[in-house]
Amino acid sequence: TGSLRRLLPYSTVSYLLSGDEGKIIFHCVLEESVNRHFVEEVRSRMLTAYEVINGFKIKMEKLEENLSGNITNEGNRVEIRSFFNVPVVINNKAVGLLNVASSQAGLYREEEMTVLYTIMNQASSAVSKLETILSQEKDKLNSMVKSMADGVFMVDTRNRLMVINPAAKELLEITKANPNIIDVLESFASRIDLLTKIEESITADKLTVEDEFKVGHRVLRMLVSPVKDQENKPMGAVVLLHDITKETEVEKMREDFTSMMVHELRNPLTGIRSIAGLLKQ
Repeated sequence: TGSLRRLLPYSTVSYLLSGDEGKIIFHCVLEESVNRHFVEEVRSRMLTAYEVINGFKIKMEKLEENLSGNITNEGNRVEIRSFFNVPVVINNKAVGLLNVASSQAGLYREEEMTVLYTIMNQASSAVSKLETILSQEKDKLNSMVKSMADGVFMVDTRNRLMVINPAAKELLEITKANPNIIDVLESFASRIDLLTKIEESITADKLTVEDEFKVGHRVLRMLVSPVKDQENKPMGAVVLLHDITKETEVEKMREDFTSMMVHELRNPLTGIRSIAGLLKQ
């Protein structure tokens, strides 16, 4: 949007994009100080076009609106006289719209529209290729995580469950195909305050260990480690769950055996000691 003024005149340039968790982001850059109604009309036309393209109705509570550039001027009674939308397509899926609008009539001819369509197609193609590469790398990472015997899941800084492997779902007795953070927290129930452990690990920037806790018939050990990006900023935390049920059973057997041996040997050893003392006398 910042470079479009070199190509064609406009009063506003806006984009509408799908965001996380079903949110729709509307951002309008004011090149001129148009009134609020002008901006609302741009938004309305873009929402209508977006709904037609994707075939569903947008809930207004899911809309995030931002304005930048010049401030609105209610004394400026201009209306939209020229505008057009350009779809933003990533991997053959319409993810948003770019809109150019002006208070001047008859501005945008086929030539200008063709140039903007060409630029958008080139940008979309580049992003599509990047998304394909990222998807392939993500698939590799997911395959590695899925193959791990230990349970692994990652939570971001907004406490959203980013990834969880089958071993973690089995250890936590989660049956849902696509669980969320609530399902994970319910598995921990009152045993451990998971979110507090994650926050402590991220804040202190260190590994946090919970040596032993039970989920169903299993005994687990939990390790929480912070995850950072290349700029050393926190991205969340990864949680590793290790099943120590067998180790715990072996340790209990050892303790029981030791206790039994001490009990069984105490009486005869006491007798032997008494006889040895008598013989010594």
